[in-house]
Amino acid sequence: MNYLIIFMLVIVMCFGFKESSGCAPNTLQFKNQVAPDHTISIGCTSNRDESKGITYVKFNGIYSFPVVESSRRIVWKCRITDQKNRNFVMLWRAYRGAYNARCGQIREYIADPKGLSLVKNKKPTKEFYPWTVSK
Repeated sequence: MNYLIIFMLVIVMCFGFKESSGCAPNTLQFKNQVAPDHTISIGCTSNRDESKGITYVKFNGIYSFPVVESSRRIVWKCRITDQKNRNFVMLWRAYRGAYNARCGQIREYIADPKGLSLVKNKKPTKEFYPWTVSK
């Protein structure tokens, strides 16, 4: 009986430490590298009815916000617009939470004259999103 109590205590402690382990929030960020006289606007919403509003980022500026994962998977979609040319990119899955919560992940989108490039945890990926011309 004592072994059962100790076993149960260890299991409860492990789950308690996992929940309070101080998991750093993930980050979704956008960097403007289009051109010195271009400003981009960023508007993001989540599947949990959260909205970040519209933010304007000047050349070499960075806009970022924390993404907290929980038991219900979160998906952020964002619209990025080049204010001067009126070109835009719609990212339907700018950030998609994992089945198991991740800690300290960084998703950075870098806007340049050709479109947006994705960098995951400071490692460039092959994902590229070209600008769509507004009519």
